[in-house]
Amino acid sequence: MYDLGSVERKQDLRKRLRRARAQLDMKAQIAAGEKLAEQVATSLMFLSAKRIAIYLSYKSEIQTRPLIEKALCFSNKRIFVPVIDEHRMYFQRFDHQTVLVPNQFGIDEPERNLIQTISPRFLDIVCLPLVGFDSKLNRLGMGGGYYDKTFAFRKERGRKPFLLGLAHSCQFSADPIPSEPWDIQLDAVVTEQRWYFANQ
Repeated sequence: MYDLGSVERKQDLRKRLRRARAQLDMKAQIAAGEKLAEQVATSLMFLSAKRIAIYLSYKSEIQTRPLIEKALCFSNKRIFVPVIDEHRMYFQRFDHQTVLVPNQFGIDEPERNLIQTISPRFLDIVCLPLVGFDSKLNRLGMGGGYYDKTFAFRKERGRKPFLLGLAHSCQFSADPIPSEPWDIQLDAVVTEQRWYFANQ
């Protein structure tokens, strides 16, 4: 059963944090994306991973292209991006030859090719978009629940894959983000400035 107060708080936080993110100009966006990519690509977690999922950023989300480009430079890594198919999400191989088309939300994703997909259980790292996050790494998404549904198995089957939220530093919420039983817990969040870990 929905807690209407929780729903309203999430809506208010979503509006406020999206507004803060949207106020960043293109120069700040580019710089933030490059700084974040450097932080992630030099981490031991990233260097040891073989199968990495990275979303294609949209509008004012922190730019992920710099991180994707760095990841594609490693011959021992395979990169996957999310694809939305009606009410579910799956992950499809991505490289420089991948043809992109806009989905129903206007977000670029690969042309459908089921041969190029991977089960989310076999990914090492998944980079997630978010609208906001708090000190306990509760994630505020867009409200579609795609990531929560896709990675619900983690509640019963251990800690893989590693779930890494990517965000601008202005997306940190000092106010606690209401969480529901079905919300997945992030393992870490990285911004252009610093890392946040669940056990801090």
